[in-house]
Parts: sequence; structure tokens; C-alpha cells
Amino acid sequence: MAYTKKRLTEFDDVEDLLSARLSPEQRAINHRGAARDIAELKALQEDLSRTIIAFMANASIGVPALTERLGTSTRQAYKIVNAEANLTLASLVELGRVIGRRPRIVWDETEEGNY
Repeated sequence: MAYTKKRLTEFDDVEDLLSARLSPEQRAINHRGAARDIAELKALQEDLSRTIIAFMANASIGVPALTERLGTSTRQAYKIVNAEANLTLASLVELGRVIGRRPRIVWDETEEGNY
């Protein structure tokens, strides 16, 4: 059944919509997948943050100088330092250029295999 805008307004929130469309098992699978995705994103953000903080310490610079070198906003620089930034691949390449490192993606096997 297609959900039109009118039909969608009958649901109080996304959880109500999912409950109507998915079995409890399907919702649990989706929830586990989302939790895993969030954990993996957070791990990448934290790794990037550690790298940037080490660079800043070695270069004896603070966030204002990092902001200037990156050509970005102070808010975005703080997001990077605080492991809150969601960066594009192009931003990672630019960040690498600024800190003198080349970003690299390594794909590790997951415990679950394909998921």
C-alpha cells in the first residue's frame, strides 16, 4: 500500500509508521543495524579527532589557527576536534592536505560477515 501525504499524517511519529508496516523482528533488525552504523560513524569521528588533536599539539596551534588553515568556520573546526563532524570524502582529502597526511580507507571484515 502506498503511503500518501494524507495517510502519513495519520501516524504520530516514525515509530508508529514502522510499527504499522514492520514486524517486531524486522524493527529489531533495523534498530540493530542503525545502532551499528551510529557506532561505526562515532568511531571514525573519534579517530579523526585524535589525529587532528595530535596535529594541533605538534604544530602548537589552537582551533582558531586550525580554522584558518582549513578555511572553514570555527563551528566546523570545533565539530572536527570534538568528534562531531560528518565530513565528505572531499573534506577528508582537504583536511589531510592541511595536516600533511593522506587519508586512506581500510575495509575490515565484520563479525557478522555481510549485513
